[in-house]
Amino acid sequence: MKRLITNDTKQNKKQKISKECKIIDTIKNIKYPRSLIQTPCSKFLIGIENHSIYCYNLETKQKVQIAGRVHQFGHKDGTRDESLFHYPKDLTLSKDLKTLFISEALNDVIRAICVGTGVTTTFAGQFCHYKQIDGPKEKACFQSPRCLKLSPDGNTLFVADFKSLRSICIATG
Repeated sequence: MKRLITNDTKQNKKQKISKECKIIDTIKNIKYPRSLIQTPCSKFLIGIENHSIYCYNLETKQKVQIAGRVHQFGHKDGTRDESLFHYPKDLTLSKDLKTLFISEALNDVIRAICVGTGVTTTFAGQFCHYKQIDGPKEKACFQSPRCLKLSPDGNTLFVADFKSLRSICIATG
């Protein structure tokens, strides 16, 4: 690995670190960065900034809003300009690279963004239910879901919930 990208939430910036552990570049146009993943082609970073999801091109240094609004929060599914999030916490990309999954801590749901269209939907959980209930993805309830991890085969989404580890079968919910 030649470079490592880190979050510096105290100073509100992303930093690239060389293998010698020296900061070699700072990405300054990202405010209050949180979770961050790199796409398999290593050309893009996808991250969370305030109440929004963005994509950063490492070559052109351009940032594009994927969904949500930086200074507005809520819970609304829809297109890039319509969707609203409230404290998105973590994200992961599906194995087929078609879906971006986001845990939303204050809305108690798992959201999904279709990479091709940019449309956001509630993938699992019920909005602001504050309970932990297992069941089909549309009836299940989460309590402040935080970390997400996709299984190596891409069939299961693991969710670190308030006091437990939950799993969702991607195909059946």
